[in-house]
Amino acid sequence: MNGTTQGDDTFSVPGASGCGPNGDGSLNAAVNAVVGLPSPSGANHLVLDDASSALAFPTSGLSGSGTIVTGQEFSAAWHSAFD
Repeated sequence: MNGTTQGDDTFSVPGASGCGPNGDGSLNAAVNAVVGLPSPSGANHLVLDDASSALAFPTSGLSGSGTIVTGQEFSAAWHSAFD
């Protein structure tokens, strides 16, 4: 689906963590106060304009059969390509 608007207003947003020099958390409270965190589910709104989404099923294709691979096979192939 391309060119659609997708949205969500059912997610929560946790409080800040690791903000400050060297990630020490000393600025967490200040960040939380400025932006209103943590924020519960239903209090947030996200809209993605001109969004696209897809569902893909990886296939082996190596033998020409086009058989859908298992999650374990897909993971092994992914890691061999990017590790």
